[in-house]
Amino acid sequence: MVKITSYNVQGLNIPYKRRTLYKELDSAGADVVCLQETHFRRLSHPPLKWPNFTTQFHSTGPTKSKGVSILIRNRVVFELHRKLSDPNGRYLILVCSLNHRVYTILNLYAPNENQVDYVASVLAKLSLVMTGTLLVCGDFNFSLDPLKDTSGFGSRPLVGKRKKQVDKFQSLIGNYGLYDTWRLFHPNEVDYTFFSKVHKTHTRIDYILTQSQLLPRVEGCLIGTISCSDHAPVTLTLKDDYKAFGQSPWRLNDMVLSDEIAKSDLASQLESYFELNNCEDLSATTIWQAHKAVLRGHCIKWASRFKKSKEAARLLLLQKLDSLYRSHKISPSDATSRLLSEAHDELHILDRQSHFSHLQRLKTRFYAYGNKPSRLLAQRLRTLLPRQRIDKLVSPGQTAVYKPSEIAEEFASYYSSLYNLSDNDNMPHPTIADIDAYLSHLNLPALSHSQTVHLSSPFTIMEIAKIISSLPHGKAPGPNGFPSAYYKAFTHLLSPHLHKVFTQAPSEGRFPKEMLQATIVTLPKPGKPPTSCPNFRPISLLNTDIKIYAKLLALRLNDILPTLIGRDQVGFIKGRQGTENSKKLLALMEYQSTHDIPCLWLSLDAEKAFDRVHWKFMVRVLNKFGFTEDLIKSIMALYASPSARVLNSGFLSKTFNITNGTRKGCPLSPLLYALILEPLAQAIRQNDLIRGVQIGPQTFKLNLFADDILITITEPLDSLPSLHAALTDYGLVSYHSLNLPKTQALALGLPPADLRSIKARYSFAWNDQGIKYLGITLPGKFDDIISTNHKKVFAETKSLLLRWRSVRLSWLGRAAAVKMTILPKLLYIFRMLPILVPKPLLNAVQRDISSFIWNGKRPRTPFKVLSASLADGGLKFPHILAYHKAAIIASLSESLLEHKPLWTYIQSIAIPGHSFSGLLFTPFKSRPALPTALQITRWYFTVWDRNVRAYTSLYPLSLATPVNALPYVIPFFNPKAWTQHGVRYVFQFFRNSSVLSFAQMQTTHGIPSQAFLSYLQIVSYMRTLGTLHSVSANEPTLTPFESFVIRPTQTIKLLSLCYYQLLSGMGLSKRTFQRAWEAELNTHLTLEQWTHVFLLDKSASRCISIFETRRKVLYRWYLVPVRECHFNKNVPDTCWRCQTTRGSMLHVWWSCPSLQPFWTQVALYVEEVLGVTVPFSPLHYLLGFLPDDVRKMSRQRKMFCIIISCCFLLIARLWKKTIIPSLPSLTKMISDLAFSEDLARSHFNLASPAQDPWSLWQDHLIYQTIRTRNT
Repeated sequence: MVKITSYNVQGLNIPYKRRTLYKELDSAGADVVCLQETHFRRLSHPPLKWPNFTTQFHSTGPTKSKGVSILIRNRVVFELHRKLSDPNGRYLILVCSLNHRVYTILNLYAPNENQVDYVASVLAKLSLVMTGTLLVCGDFNFSLDPLKDTSGFGSRPLVGKRKKQVDKFQSLIGNYGLYDTWRLFHPNEVDYTFFSKVHKTHTRIDYILTQSQLLPRVEGCLIGTISCSDHAPVTLTLKDDYKAFGQSPWRLNDMVLSDEIAKSDLASQLESYFELNNCEDLSATTIWQAHKAVLRGHCIKWASRFKKSKEAARLLLLQKLDSLYRSHKISPSDATSRLLSEAHDELHILDRQSHFSHLQRLKTRFYAYGNKPSRLLAQRLRTLLPRQRIDKLVSPGQTAVYKPSEIAEEFASYYSSLYNLSDNDNMPHPTIADIDAYLSHLNLPALSHSQTVHLSSPFTIMEIAKIISSLPHGKAPGPNGFPSAYYKAFTHLLSPHLHKVFTQAPSEGRFPKEMLQATIVTLPKPGKPPTSCPNFRPISLLNTDIKIYAKLLALRLNDILPTLIGRDQVGFIKGRQGTENSKKLLALMEYQSTHDIPCLWLSLDAEKAFDRVHWKFMVRVLNKFGFTEDLIKSIMALYASPSARVLNSGFLSKTFNITNGTRKGCPLSPLLYALILEPLAQAIRQNDLIRGVQIGPQTFKLNLFADDILITITEPLDSLPSLHAALTDYGLVSYHSLNLPKTQALALGLPPADLRSIKARYSFAWNDQGIKYLGITLPGKFDDIISTNHKKVFAETKSLLLRWRSVRLSWLGRAAAVKMTILPKLLYIFRMLPILVPKPLLNAVQRDISSFIWNGKRPRTPFKVLSASLADGGLKFPHILAYHKAAIIASLSESLLEHKPLWTYIQSIAIPGHSFSGLLFTPFKSRPALPTALQITRWYFTVWDRNVRAYTSLYPLSLATPVNALPYVIPFFNPKAWTQHGVRYVFQFFRNSSVLSFAQMQTTHGIPSQAFLSYLQIVSYMRTLGTLHSVSANEPTLTPFESFVIRPTQTIKLLSLCYYQLLSGMGLSKRTFQRAWEAELNTHLTLEQWTHVFLLDKSASRCISIFETRRKVLYRWYLVPVRECHFNKNVPDTCWRCQTTRGSMLHVWWSCPSLQPFWTQVALYVEEVLGVTVPFSPLHYLLGFLPDDVRKMSRQRKMFCIIISCCFLLIARLWKKTIIPSLPSLTKMISDLAFSEDLARSHFNLASPAQDPWSLWQDHLIYQTIRTRNT
């Protein structure tokens, strides 16, 4: 069905009316909406942000007296062919396709006079473009049959001019073959669409006119109730065999879990159910599956109750209005008119209340999440949502499929063949013997006994509860409809029964079929036309209980995989990252270039790699790795009898079984795939005929990230046939298939003759400019890396920032947008390619970001200040140059890890006879020349030498200096006597603030007597550099970076450590704004005291505006008269309030005689609310420097910050006005914040802080109430 609604809305400039109309149209299921009298003016058109009607067309005039619009519901397949619009906003013509049928739609708002002539002129224009079926909707301001369509007309005949007009109108629509649809279907019924309060008459002047060929498809035409306008909507329903949306599968309504009464009832039902069914003759899986059916019924009951209660009051009023209008149409009376007026007023009040309630919730959402990194900010920045509906699909037979239900079946047919390759006669079908024969030649590791015990140990309830608590929120559930929120809400009740299921099912080797069902949703692949099944990515929505089980297995397997999988596979392996491969490829590119090694790089394109996995092959691979039968059975329980259905636009396809593949969406899938791919990787590694890049004793052939495989081979004429054979042999036993035409190839230094020969034999996708790998471009020349990667990302960043200029965000909101969206893109390229980028390029990016944050205006605070940490007085704005340096320092630090990435080996080979860690801590002037070092290594040393002081507590001899670096600075020094006995760092020579004697070193570390001379050398060297003096003056402390060097760990966030360490070295002195405050207040604060000032507002409030206003005051951001007069001669330097004293920062914010009474009241107010006294001075109230006893009271500190921040906000809102803030306005602002805080906690399930400042406010309100009653 297609519902077309025509509605004169009598103005939509009032926000609550727009919202009410949207809800009304949405609930009525209108597909095409023709609105008249929108009263939208051409240059001030309010946006109709209606989620279900994103396709909109408007015709507006120069004034707010007319305006027509046509809205198309998202579920309608719409295509516009032509549009004609009236410049005066009287009509709008669309020639378009609706659900693949062509229509010409005219939406008309006729004038109050000469209606027939006007309609005739519009129809004449329409006839020039008319295509398909004509549909005319609108307010004609004229009755086609006044005898029937006007109340009180009686049986008087039509005479004179009126009769001529009616006859002319009827003749006009007859000439165009148009029919009054409502009258055709209600020939004897009396109903009206408009009530004139002035004339107290009912008329039918709103029509939907259709042509004769459309009449057989008309199911009905109805006149609705007059509610939010003085017109009633007219709705035409057409038969349409195109069903745009089906009934989506049931899923639990989150609102049920957010209501405490409903949640308590569900918990009671769960307890009762499991208690009643605690029977030994019922299996744990049966009880578990049945509980879902029972709870689903209760959840549906509560959801239905909420929906009815939400709309009950409005529904009753609409029914009352409908009844009154029917009565009034038959026998009008003053009493009925009065009742109608009262009912309308009630409806408007109810709609206003609903609108304001919605606004309050929206306001609360902005209070909690506005202008900070959050989903709300992401939605505001996202300008265009990706199109979700699939309008057309082309089948393998080149037949176009349009209906969503048929599209779902087309997908199901495609995925059924993909997930059941065993039914394909063209595929090889290996036996277990074939698979074992293939695996027998491979040298693969096996599980140790301790690893087997770890994997086989029984699951615990605590493990299950921990995984449930870690489940992400907001993810779509599987076919049973229970999301993660359900399991989180009832963890204590569900965990014991899940434990029983997870204990029973693996032992049986299977789960119930219903648990293994999945719903497949499809996402279009970027850059490919969304018209064929292979161009979509299938995502399996698994049931949450199965995902919990898979996560249990994945967490255990996670710890073991690094011992089973080769170092060149970095995807989804604990302790490994994709950056390892990109750095290795950078090093290889430079090494083969400098050593003239001809090389061929191949980025293999595996066809549906995860989806084609052969299950028998998977079992035998697990067996080869030493997995026991019980372990394999527990894993294969997930693959016992899985099935799936495809969901498209609410339509579910028929169920099909799955017999191969690992499902995207399952936590275990990427880990299993790494194990499944390892035999291929090992086959390539141990095949000497496949020649990689030989560097020392190490050969580099493979770079793996899950199924993204990049192979680097030399002597390709000989290597390629062997590689092709290895891939073929693997495909014969695993269903793995390689797409050769999509496999990217890059030749590096190959002789032209060899290259021509290879291109003739292999149909790779050859690209001399470079190949794509893990989101970066690997160019043919090392020098092109920056131009093909960094410059492209920087250009995209600039474009994105320019697009965001139109989004209304605060100062901190724009900074949050950069942190959330821009920074991850930049950090990705910095980490993947940690090379030295020219400083002008980085500065240009920083300028673009700064310009965006300051909204194109001149910065009022130096970026160096804003990028510092909160404790140092900054706001943690991203410092791009510092992040770039930190990325390089973090990259070189990987060379210090115990388990070093493979790329560090290439670096070490290029500096033979040297230790990288030793060279790193050797001062630049003492470091030997390294003529064979890679350019990357030189860049590392360059960045390190420039920033070494920020990372070390002492310079030039850091306490983290390895002992093996000392031979570079101490002649004839032998480090072995020390390193063999565990003394590896200079730090170990000290205890407290003194150097250890040689005797103490012998006692502590067992150093032999022969090392005494070298001990004297070390001490002498330290004395020469002044290290001993520095240590004796202060107890030696290690910086965080030095601590990492001495005790390296892979779990540390190395980039963050390097970045914040670099910034901390920049902020050790007072900034201009600090010195200015001290001068103006005639005081002196230490750096530690300033830190207390900066951290006053830490965790004080969720509202970012509170934080932002106080920071602006601290930074002296506001232009007071003393500053403004310097660049605006029309502004005097005197205060605008008192107009006598110079308007300095201190005067305007504190000491102005007009403002002092307010601050005096605030001081008493603070004492009353906090219960403690804060000294009355600008040092305490403007800067927030609290006495130690008050500062240590967390609740009082936070509440004090909220109060003074509100004071700042009130003063700022009255900037350049003589009005002074009042204590009642302050109380109201704090009360509004408290109200928003309460709503945020209840609406968004936000936890209260341990030291809640708002509890002080509640106590204050209670005290005020009691005091008021007593007086």
